Amino acid sequence: MSDVHLDHSKTEYLLLGQRYSIVVNANQKVDNYWIRAAPNTVPPGFDNGRNSAILRYKGAPTVDPTTPLVESTQPMVETNLHVSGARTICQQPVKRSLSTG
Repeated sequence: MSDVHLDHSKTEYLLLGQRYSIVVNANQKVDNYWIRAAPNTVPPGFDNGRNSAILRYKGAPTVDPTTPLVESTQPMVETNLHVSGARTICQQPVKRSLSTG
């Protein structure tokens, strides 16, 4: 998986006000796979689907995945998140017209 961020894209919310955008290279055998998030600001764990989602390839049976939990080699600590570059604001005025009816 690769971390990306695209505005105006379909978003799956993990926690209130947060999102984590990824690109998945769907190059594994047809099966069901866990996608797990382990945020450090909410109760930990994956019981009953908490902090989890199922990635189900077309043609896979509708069952829970059996893939094992793999410890993260690059854990994301939310308090360490910051803007990675300069932020620019639109330099040109935005012209919009609204109509009713």
